[in-house]
Amino acid sequence: MKRTWLTVLTLVLLSLPIACQNIDQTVQKLKSSDDNVRRQAIEEVAPFGVQAIPKLLAIIEDPNAPPGVIVAARTALERVVYQSTRPGATAERNAAEKALLARLQKPGKDDLHRFLLRLLAVAGSSQSVPTLQKLLGDKAYREPARMALQQIPGNEATAALERAFAQATDPQWKSALLLAIGARQQPRSAKVVLDALKSQQAEVRMTAIVVAGEFPHSEIQKALQQIAQKGSEREKEAAQHSLARIAERLRRAAAGGQAASLFQWLYANGKTPALRVAGLVGLATQANSAGQLVTSLNHPNPHIASTAYSLLQEVKTPGLAEALVVQLQQARGEQRLRLIDLLGYQSGSPGVVLPSLLKAFGENDPAVKVAALNAMGRLRHADTASALMIALTNGDGQVRQAALEAVPGVALALQKQGRTDEATVLARTALEKARDRESAIRLIGVLRALGTDIRPKDIASQQGFVVQWWVLGPVAERNLLRQRELVAPGTPVDLNAEINGVRWRRVELDDPQGVLDFWVVAGAREHTGAYAYAEVYSDTQQTVTLKIGSDDDVTCWVNGQKVHEFIGDRGLAIDQDTTSATLQQGWNRILCKVLNGVDGWQLTLRITSPDGKPLRLQQR
Repeated sequence: MKRTWLTVLTLVLLSLPIACQNIDQTVQKLKSSDDNVRRQAIEEVAPFGVQAIPKLLAIIEDPNAPPGVIVAARTALERVVYQSTRPGATAERNAAEKALLARLQKPGKDDLHRFLLRLLAVAGSSQSVPTLQKLLGDKAYREPARMALQQIPGNEATAALERAFAQATDPQWKSALLLAIGARQQPRSAKVVLDALKSQQAEVRMTAIVVAGEFPHSEIQKALQQIAQKGSEREKEAAQHSLARIAERLRRAAAGGQAASLFQWLYANGKTPALRVAGLVGLATQANSAGQLVTSLNHPNPHIASTAYSLLQEVKTPGLAEALVVQLQQARGEQRLRLIDLLGYQSGSPGVVLPSLLKAFGENDPAVKVAALNAMGRLRHADTASALMIALTNGDGQVRQAALEAVPGVALALQKQGRTDEATVLARTALEKARDRESAIRLIGVLRALGTDIRPKDIASQQGFVVQWWVLGPVAERNLLRQRELVAPGTPVDLNAEINGVRWRRVELDDPQGVLDFWVVAGAREHTGAYAYAEVYSDTQQTVTLKIGSDDDVTCWVNGQKVHEFIGDRGLAIDQDTTSATLQQGWNRILCKVLNGVDGWQLTLRITSPDGKPLRLQQR
């Protein structure tokens, strides 16, 4: 046993010179003229901890050290000090603080002392307070000493700042000390702040008003309210901002009654719209705020009114649905539309809001109908299904679109009640009316969720879209194809032909609106053109309507006869152009030339009867 301990002791004693040598070697690297070596040394110094501090200070104070070396040593010292503040390293932190204080208490350059004070702001504790308090009386060091005391935890640092504030006479310095006291937010300082609110020095009083917002103290609150009413214009506004901060602190502290009264005071007395908004936002977090929020919709200031509208979309407070319904009975114009829209957010009170929504939908004004349908879409209640079915056949496009957007939520609500058949009929009806791809895809998803086996191309075919095409392109530049044809419209198309090195290719669309995207099938090209060819079968000779959409130019021939042409740049829309054509009994040839400028390059073609009923013709 004795031999073992002797061995361990010998190893420890032998290792001490090596450790010292390693520190010296690392510190020596900091003196290198090579930036990379110095950077590496900075990383290597930190593990040595507090024992590196004297050596680093020696470099920093060396009058012959180059600036780059001094910067490296300072950076390394910062690393050592910051590392000492890690959790569980209290002894190391105390040792670092002691070393910094020891050097600070000796004569040295002002720059060095300020640097040490900044480090004490990181590692300092109550043992630093006496030294720092003394330095508060030295104009050369008082500002970094103040910053250090602001950061050091504990009552000792607070007391030191309070004593210095009481002794100071210069208003600028008193204000700086007061800011530090406020930043610490210790309740014991409330009396100091309260006294400062009565200061005869305007600068100190103004600082106290700003700082007071950190102290949710009843006496401070009263003092601020008095200043907000009787102070200078600048003081009034600052006091109200501090009151807003106090109200928010009270709310977070679950002091609901005190917070509510203060928010109400701000809303009623706020000097600026922003302060009144702050009061209104605070009120929204309190119970029984429904009436105030609804009334605020009529506020003459648009910023306050719009804030109330946004809050009413989010809050869930008792009596809100009832308050909205009552207000709706008195409202007119745009205000009425807003209230109808807000009813849609009251999903927790469908029995209260549904009668008003259905009544609004029954009015003749399309804008009111749209607002009611939008609200129904958010409400997602099964009892609105009948209204949606009616709206889907309305002659106003905006009314139909609002109904389309409301259908998915209502259909799924029907399914939850076991009314899947009704939900399916509603979704299918909506799909038939859909004229934009997004709505169609969304409704297909709803039908699939309801258990219906449906494919996008089936929907397109039901709407009369041509979904089976042959495509040739890109075959030439746009300008050339505007001047002449590379495919003869008047003769049968040879689908085995090759034109300018391009062959016809078969394309079967799987899109609910029959969109033929040439960028997908022919490549992303600009200032070019392509042909699209299809054949449809008609049981009899008949006159039909072709509804065409394109991006950009489009020319269309049916059985060799030109029936439509659009020349120009535009984005695709379903049914952009309408023209008549005659289909023969049997197979009919449809040839389209589509030219692209820049960006999108697309075509849709839908065949309907003259009265607009989709024709589902056989295609090949």
